[in-house]
Amino acid sequence: MITALKQRWSALQPSEQRLLKLASPIVMLMLLYLLAWQPLQSVLEQSSQQAERDELLLQRLEAVREQLQPVQPMDTRRWQALAASNGLQQVVVEEQAGIWLLQAQVPRIEHLERFLQRAADQGWHWGELTLQGQPLQLTVELLPL
Repeated sequence: MITALKQRWSALQPSEQRLLKLASPIVMLMLLYLLAWQPLQSVLEQSSQQAERDELLLQRLEAVREQLQPVQPMDTRRWQALAASNGLQQVVVEEQAGIWLLQAQVPRIEHLERFLQRAADQGWHWGELTLQGQPLQLTVELLPL
């Protein structure tokens, strides 16, 4: 293989050999930049941006720490009682990996607002909330914060 390369090299004109001697390092540097340096720089920039976002989130959480209520442990019976005491009807509650899924009928929107506020007082906050139909059918995810 080396002899074949030597034969090809010697078959080239001297000007072609000079061009290859000058162009080869430039092409290698461009390939090194495109295949190694640029992706590495992109990864470093993304990790720097993620660190900044994490720092901002931490600052926001620190700022509202005093406003957050400690999470009270809840079970199905307690969720049903809390929902019923705030006017929700036909309450069905289910836990999935620490997230509570509550389905109920809401006679008036004020009942829903009051229920969500009472849940927040217990340290639970809603994630996804869906209201449909008449009377309003509620589906809400309740998450500890």
